[in-house]
Amino acid sequence: MKALLAEQLLTEVTGIEDLGRLTELTQRLRTLAGIKYDDYGGYSPGVRFIESLAVWLSEFRQEDRETALNFILNRLTYISATELDHLVSTVYKDMLRPRLLRAAAGELGIPEWAVKKIASSPEFISLQRRTLILGMSDGARLDKLRRASPLSTEQFHLVSTVDEEKASDMSTKLAEALESQKLPGEPKFSTVVVVDDFSGSGTTMLRPDGEGWKGKLPKIYKHVSNLKTSGVVAEDARVIVVLYLLTKLAKSQLTSRMAAAGYAEPEVSLVAAHTFEDDFPLTEEADEAFWKLCSDYFRQEWINSHSGLAGQLSHGFGGSALPLVLHHNAPNNAPPIIWKDESIESNNRRDSQREWIGVFPRHERHHPGRP
Repeated sequence: MKALLAEQLLTEVTGIEDLGRLTELTQRLRTLAGIKYDDYGGYSPGVRFIESLAVWLSEFRQEDRETALNFILNRLTYISATELDHLVSTVYKDMLRPRLLRAAAGELGIPEWAVKKIASSPEFISLQRRTLILGMSDGARLDKLRRASPLSTEQFHLVSTVDEEKASDMSTKLAEALESQKLPGEPKFSTVVVVDDFSGSGTTMLRPDGEGWKGKLPKIYKHVSNLKTSGVVAEDARVIVVLYLLTKLAKSQLTSRMAAAGYAEPEVSLVAAHTFEDDFPLTEEADEAFWKLCSDYFRQEWINSHSGLAGQLSHGFGGSALPLVLHHNAPNNAPPIIWKDESIESNNRRDSQREWIGVFPRHERHHPGRP
């Protein structure tokens, strides 16, 4: 019944009178909702996609609603949990294992193409066991990554900081594993893999801060340095930064910033399971109508100390303009009119304005209402 009411509301909001077109639209939206959008993690209990879409469209002027609807139907990319899990399942076999094989080949002094011989060698098995995997956020999905690899549970830590007791325990179990299997190498981690789900601009990961650098990467690098000092991680250990999703813009900016900050190959590597190409973001030329809506409906009170770190926000954090929603949360790199939820911050709204609720409401980590 609620789904039917939502569809009736959508009919009223769109103003479509042609029965054939309306039927086609309804069927298409039902399909999108059933396959993907109803599972969006940002919806309140009982709320589903079609209802959220109808409310969102009603916030636009009548003449702008078709443009907003066309964006949802034809330009938006939604990454479902199943799709993201598939990307996670490729990380070990496509990114980590080949690097470990090359390193083992170098130690053995044999050609890299001798994969079977390398993979069965004690040197490779040792390198594989001496790999430590740390999560940079709750989006790292380390439970999925662990199940998609032959690595031990003892090699995974859900957060990027390892306390002294846990570090000691991991070192002890590493030494026991190497000894029990009679594997070569000192009982220290020789590879540290840090994992996150997404980077749209690279700003949160690494950005200039006066004469230094700020972001997730400097914090992690400092912690890895501490683990080296305490003897948990080898002095010559490599750090591999794995992102499940990365834009070309973020890749370019991170590569140049990492080099400038001293986080360069071969000591530190940046890899991604999927990289969005240059034509993925919205542009004023190719997406003129929706681009204009992003500017026209943007509200200055949406800017705060965090969102302003990378400049213009009307088309997404740092001007990223990504037509993207992840199943668990819309990224702030997407235009705010898609995800902004003023229902939890009504005190910041002007009395004459209706509160804005995006079609995919985002839970903002840095929110003025949660200092």
